Amino acid sequence: MDELDQVLKKYATSQDLMDQIRYVAETLSMEFERWDDRYVSGPSLYFLVVAETDFEEYTDPLGENIWPTDRCKIVHDSLERFRRVAEDVEFRRDGAIIVTGDGTIQR
Repeated sequence: MDELDQVLKKYATSQDLMDQIRYVAETLSMEFERWDDRYVSGPSLYFLVVAETDFEEYTDPLGENIWPTDRCKIVHDSLERFRRVAEDVEFRRDGAIIVTGDGTIQR
């Protein structure tokens, strides 16, 4: 198997990963009941799914706005745990959440 085939096989489940992230984000959005309020901050989640590349060159941490990897490190481990942590993050932190193609969430 050549190198390209190995890469393609490794990330064959990336659509599943993006579907899980999308499902959680849409669920949390639909559960939010104050969309019609004039002055309210709604939930915000921004995910960046990247290959295993050096992304530190174009990303900077936003102070203490980090994903709590001690509570949820990999999207696939538990969809319910991922949902609970995402719900906490969406209202209390800002910035994009970086997920590598294998589902590992970066701090």
